Amino acid sequence: MNDKFNNVPKDEGVATLLQTQMKFDEYDVLYEQWIWDGIYGESIIFVEAELPHMTDEALEDFVAVSPIVKAKENITISRGKNGYIFVNFNFKVLEDMEDE
Repeated sequence: MNDKFNNVPKDEGVATLLQTQMKFDEYDVLYEQWIWDGIYGESIIFVEAELPHMTDEALEDFVAVSPIVKAKENITISRGKNGYIFVNFNFKVLEDMEDE
């Protein structure tokens, strides 16, 4: 794993299903699929220092065009976690997933 993602914080109770580094446009990111408290979600994690002037709205628009994001209105952004920006999306209640 690229050293820049060694200090990504982990929230207690989160089960990480998949974690991989990838490129998102020109940025190195960490992509995760996870389950927390009966909710499935996905995250793209950016190094905050690499996006110093990007607002939450601009970041949401930037990520929303990706084919992995199913619904733009369900994107959440969390900043200030050890120098990372978490862009979370594709939330599903696990019970709902059993019906698919």
